[in-house]
Parts: sequence; C-alpha cells; structure tokens
Amino acid sequence: NTTAPGKETAASFQTAAYECAATPVPASAEEVSTALGASVTFLAFETFALPSPEVLASQGFEFKFSHPQYAGIGAGIPAGAWPVGDTRSPSLAIYEAKDHHLEAKSEKKGSEVAGLLVDFQPSPIVFLKPVTVTLPVYEIDQKRKYVVAVFNTTSKTWLPKPVSKDQETIVDGQVLGETSSFSLYAALSYPASSSSCNAGCI
Repeated sequence: NTTAPGKETAASFQTAAYECAATPVPASAEEVSTALGASVTFLAFETFALPSPEVLASQGFEFKFSHPQYAGIGAGIPAGAWPVGDTRSPSLAIYEAKDHHLEAKSEKKGSEVAGLLVDFQPSPIVFLKPVTVTLPVYEIDQKRKYVVAVFNTTSKTWLPKPVSKDQETIVDGQVLGETSSFSLYAALSYPASSSSCNAGCI
C-alpha cells in the first residue's frame, strides 16, 4: 500500500464518458467481462451527492449502497482527501463473476476473487490522503486470508491494497482496504500459508 500518489496502474473503463457526462454511467457487463477475461453479470449501480467543498475539507464523507442487499459496500473519504476543485459525483457499480472461485493473478499465490466486483468512480482520481474501501465476500474461510485489491486492466493482474497494520482487515464480514485512487476493486482470498508480504501482511 505504498504506491505513490498518481502512480496507480489501474485504468478506468469509461474515463472519457464519465468526465463528459452530467450523470455517471456504469461500465457494461461486457466491458468488465472483456477486461477480466471472465464472464460477469451487472447487479446494481448508485450515484451519490458530493458534499460542499467546505464539508470535504473539514469533515470528509462516506458513501455506501442504500440497498440492504449491498449494505456496507462503499468508501470512506477522510477530511481533506478529495481533490480540491473536483466536482464529479462518486458512484458505485457492482458486478458478479460467474465463477465464485475466479483465479486472480496477484503476488499472493493461490489468489481468488472472493466476492462481488465493485467499480468505484470517478476515475482517474488521486486522493490527497488514503481512502478506505469496504468490499463484500461470499464467505469467510478460516484457512484463507483476505485483502482488498484493485484490477490493473493493462497487466490483467490484481494489486493488493491492504489497510494499515493497526487496523482490522475484516469487519462485519466485509473486507477493508486503503487506496489513493478509484477503479475496479474486489476482495481476494489466498491460502493462509502464503508468505508473500510485499504489499504488507494482513
């Protein structure tokens, strides 16, 4: 979780469309399926109002899905993290991979996509402070560890985005991560015996 601001490698699916549109539009299931190289289904989409610049600077804000089925999925933006002058509305789009044990190419050996895929927008965006994202998992397997990861559409790999060492990774059955940008995210699981700690052990 030490990627320098502005050095994120994940790409947005609809950057140009998002920047030009008054209302955000989610990427299609076909676009996400093509990027992942796996079949996915589009499930839900929600747009959120961006608070005033004063609130963004002094309080920050949190946005999460209002639908009970997806409760808790979203992001927490700390005070002063949202880029000054960026007035784009945040949004969340949820997708489900047909294969609930979809292989995830990552530095964590034996990684699988462990829950729903969530496309956080706007993107590209570079936050001024780490932002917390909350993602769902299908189930918690005590023999596996979990980490939030962002999908790199160029290399087709997943980059782990763990929380700080003093924070809990799993809260209320959901996985937390920290990032400096938005794109396509998911919780990954990998064997607890994995010894890779390049991106921070959890």
